[in-house]
Amino acid sequence: MGRTAPVHFSLPEAAATTSLPKLCALSPLRVDATKPFRFLDLPKEIRQMIYGELRPTTWRRKLHLQEGQDHMTLVCTTIPGVSILAANRQIYEEAGYILNPLLKKILATPPTVAIRANHLLGLVDLNNSFAISRIFWSWLTCLLKHRLSSCVKDIRRYRDGRISSAKLLKQLYTNGFTRKHIDAKMLEALIGFLLRTIKYAGTKPKPMYRYPPITVVVEVPDGFIGLPVVTTTSRAKRLAFKIMCPNSPTPRRVFSGYGDLPWLLHRLAYHACIAGHNRHDISFNVRLRFLGADEAEIEQPLWNVFSEDQLHVQMIKGVRAARSTGKGLLYYGGLVQDGIEEEI
Repeated sequence: MGRTAPVHFSLPEAAATTSLPKLCALSPLRVDATKPFRFLDLPKEIRQMIYGELRPTTWRRKLHLQEGQDHMTLVCTTIPGVSILAANRQIYEEAGYILNPLLKKILATPPTVAIRANHLLGLVDLNNSFAISRIFWSWLTCLLKHRLSSCVKDIRRYRDGRISSAKLLKQLYTNGFTRKHIDAKMLEALIGFLLRTIKYAGTKPKPMYRYPPITVVVEVPDGFIGLPVVTTTSRAKRLAFKIMCPNSPTPRRVFSGYGDLPWLLHRLAYHACIAGHNRHDISFNVRLRFLGADEAEIEQPLWNVFSEDQLHVQMIKGVRAARSTGKGLLYYGGLVQDGIEEEI
């Protein structure tokens, strides 16, 4: 017998899929883009793993001061994705015991502001007048005292898209200490720092503090001694000096000099105490951090120009110049030895 030809099977050309049963019909995978993936559809074990990956992170954002080149750094610790707790009750019950202890530690940690010593002029008022100071400390304390509730409402309206960033900056009165126009990232950093400070101001400080202290880290670059300073005195202030202190020399209208590091810390302490009198719910803890030539931290700085005691004394004199004892308003926290990341 000869070999028979193999049998070939083929589907009809036109109705190949329509003649098959429904279970065997070939159709493309359809994904509904209008419906987001439901997080609760995942197994509980996987959800628990996701909750455990939401760890605290510390971010640093620069905030420009006034219209010059001076800037400071806002240091704040947050938990990315922590808003998942507000999704529904089931997620809150599952993730609460993991994230709530971390949130409590974060809220109990002081917000931190870092600034280079060569940028300290952006945090002091060089105009001697009777006008209200518009530096960062005065803005922060006045905002917490007089416009706390409206501030939170304005931030909520901005995040909901009901007001613009320019309108929010106008409502927060930021044009006194920072630039008129700041980008979205810088604005969001300022909002986060402000909300964090509001929450922190309502906490109870440690027994050694009278009010919750905000940490101010002054970073001293390698070889920094001082910088040129130009101060002004208003005509009304000069007239008051002539009347009240006739035997003392009247300050010049414009004075140019050189401000060394002790003088800068003196003025920093002075303005921080003046601002602290406006709101007796927060205080400031000033610390020093010395940097080497490679911008790395120096564990044991060489006190060849200024000693730590000399810098501390100048801050005490700044407190006294503000007619304050500094009790509960300003502290000196010593040297920073392990970076300025917030400890959680």
